Amino acid sequence: MNSTAHTENIVADTTSKLDTRYPDGGSFMNAIAAYATHTWEITDKLILNDGLRFSQVGLAAKFNDKTFFPFPFNSINQNNSALNGNIGLIYMPTEKWRITATGSTGFRAPNVDDLTKVFESIPGKVVVPNPNLKPEYSYSAELGINHYFAKSINIGVNGYYTLLQNALTVQNSQYNGLDSIDYDGTLSQVMTTTNTGKANVLGVEGFVSGKLGEYFSLLATINYTRGRIQTDSIPYPLDHIPPVFGKVSLTYQAQKFKAEFFTMYSGWKRLKDYNLIGEDNYAYALPEGMPGWFTLNLRAGYNFNKNLAVQLACENILDQNYRNFASNISAPGRNFIISLRGNF
Repeated sequence: MNSTAHTENIVADTTSKLDTRYPDGGSFMNAIAAYATHTWEITDKLILNDGLRFSQVGLAAKFNDKTFFPFPFNSINQNNSALNGNIGLIYMPTEKWRITATGSTGFRAPNVDDLTKVFESIPGKVVVPNPNLKPEYSYSAELGINHYFAKSINIGVNGYYTLLQNALTVQNSQYNGLDSIDYDGTLSQVMTTTNTGKANVLGVEGFVSGKLGEYFSLLATINYTRGRIQTDSIPYPLDHIPPVFGKVSLTYQAQKFKAEFFTMYSGWKRLKDYNLIGEDNYAYALPEGMPGWFTLNLRAGYNFNKNLAVQLACENILDQNYRNFASNISAPGRNFIISLRGNF
């Protein structure tokens, strides 16, 4: 990946240099992996799944022009590898019940965005490269239960917990011994991606799906996630954690015609759950955080034959003004879509 940048004065018709977001000498990543999986049907009611994966990830980045940021290094080179595995059990005591349990480990090597970018995350805060960044590792457990009613309705709930070691998070830092530098004419707090000691993510998701008679079907989902960075005192919110969200959908299908009425929804993201240092964009939140919202939507389609279909949709029927969590741009208002699909 190459990165170039410049500023242009459209009145004077002049250009000038600007620091690039990523290394101007180019960045290169490679990844090689091998895996093996195994399934053992112990009995008619109990199944074991397990597997191993070996990963090798390399990254090389070169900084040529250091006019804007005279980094004490000219390049960043890393090679990281890990062996991970998973084991899971599926237990079906009856035809209507299904219980699953899984344990796994994970590995994520720093990428170009983590390691090398220079970026103003919010006004007054600038992220700089960290050549000493290390991979993060995860240890996860999951438990799920499904139950079938009358052979057509499926209700399920899944809970999960993940422990992160050396978690990659954005933290306050220093550049050449200074905690603030001039960036684009603004005195900005220096930040960088670092390895936090430990962090955890836990959550639960539930769903209901199935047919309601001959023509109708229902799908409803809900997801809750909580993430915290472990500190010596009070755990601190992990960034990129969404608020409660989900979807409720009712679908009608008869021969060549299909229609769906659905709502998308999101709960409040309270300011106390924001990571004020990371990339949650708290500067764009209201005093109490990001308000919850829901939209009503309708779409319908007709298949003329196996090669030609048309679809009409109206999204955000109530023309709600809302923003997705961490965004500083309002989502689309009421909008109409017409699609024609051909397969030849």
